Amino acid sequence: MNIYHATPCDISATGFYFKTYEEYCQESKAHNNSYGQPVEKFEIQFIDGEN
Repeated sequence: MNIYHATPCDISATGFYFKTYEEYCQESKAHNNSYGQPVEKFEIQFIDGEN
């Protein structure tokens, strides 16, 4: 299984790791920056796996 990291374009937010598109959708919808505002853009990075 592949592992990815979603890096926010917002410097006041932290990123998160995910394995499936469903995990990404669930986490990104609820992800907020340090001011409580929703994060709108992420850069997806491939971390580990076969693809």
